[in-house]
Amino acid sequence: YHQALSRARRALLQERVDVVVSVGGFTAVPVIRAAANMGIPCITHQLDRLPGLANRFVADRCERVTSSFAYATSPFGREVPIEQIPTPTRFTLADIPARSQALRQLGLSLQKPTILCMGGGTGAQALNALVRDQAASWVARGWQVMLIAGRGKTIEGLDANMVLQKEFCSPEEMRLFYAATDVLVCRAGMGTLSEAVALRKPLVLVPIPESHQELNARAFAEAEAAIVLDQRDPGFVSRVEQAIARYLTDQAFAHLATGRLSRVLSVDQGEVLAEIVWDAARRHQGAV
Repeated sequence: YHQALSRARRALLQERVDVVVSVGGFTAVPVIRAAANMGIPCITHQLDRLPGLANRFVADRCERVTSSFAYATSPFGREVPIEQIPTPTRFTLADIPARSQALRQLGLSLQKPTILCMGGGTGAQALNALVRDQAASWVARGWQVMLIAGRGKTIEGLDANMVLQKEFCSPEEMRLFYAATDVLVCRAGMGTLSEAVALRKPLVLVPIPESHQELNARAFAEAEAAIVLDQRDPGFVSRVEQAIARYLTDQAFAHLATGRLSRVLSVDQGEVLAEIVWDAARRHQGAV
């Protein structure tokens, strides 16, 4: 740790750093502690609802602590105020093509509802298995199915006419997939959640069991902004199908749920956080 502090100080001096910004992670701990001791302003953002251990170590060294979720009291203690700000996300509704255009480009029908299943950047075995086992049933119900399986996790032998499957999507491809999506079945990581909120997609959340994602998902469940399911539930498969069907057959329910998304999480393209960072940098430049 002392070696990490020493290297952090050296890097901060060499780069003439005016402000340090973090969203957690243990590599940030020595950097923020060194910067704070050197009088360099530090800002940390708490993405997940469950405060990370790294942020717990550095929050009291930061001049601003921001968060994606609202807290009744600061999770870092009374002496460390926390403010909810919009979560930066890469997509907005303005970036997304029309549903009909996306469906045509993907070679899908404009008349059938489309389900997107994805398990985050590395894929989720439980969701991949769900699609593998249920694709025929879903297609029989008249649904179109898309799967982002994760790198190296595509399902061999899956009928391409039944499921549009990719292991990974570029940002441009993701715009098409999102635009075509009527219901999104996914994990509860902050990247996916922020994009779903920005694009107002009906959500069936399947958080990683016994992880920080469960608290993220609970925030949406409490606000009735998403349907949250547990993959360990013996009735998991049928519950997913029931959740999708409810969104597709009850438009009022779907409209209410997507309307509540922004109550849980606000999003922007980073403007608010950027202004906080630039303000700290300008003040530090003026002080040195």
